[in-house]
Amino acid sequence: MMTGRLEEGEQRAVIDWWAYRCKQHGLPEFTLFHVPNGGLRHKSTAGRLKSQGVRRGIPDLLLMVPRGHLHGLAIEMKSERGRPTDAQLIVHAWMLAAGWRVEVCYSADAAINAITSYLSAST
Repeated sequence: MMTGRLEEGEQRAVIDWWAYRCKQHGLPEFTLFHVPNGGLRHKSTAGRLKSQGVRRGIPDLLLMVPRGHLHGLAIEMKSERGRPTDAQLIVHAWMLAAGWRVEVCYSADAAINAITSYLSAST
């Protein structure tokens, strides 16, 4: 089961893979990035981050590369038993309606496959 640190490790594997593969797609490394909206934090830190724009439900990884009619790819990393929260489902629905592809991935391999598939789509 992938939880907490294991989920973090899976996401790190995706980012490590991207550091190498982005060049093969002719893309800068910064086009795939993590949005640090989750995690346990001290109340004062959480409050400060919220005032700076941290929002519940934002996917873990965003790929800012348009393909066809899509504006980009959003990936929510989850443990094997994890499920998207209500806030995440609301954000996912909005992003889909706004022209993003959204994937919930339960492993690094699933996320890498989602990215590869997305980038293979016609532009």
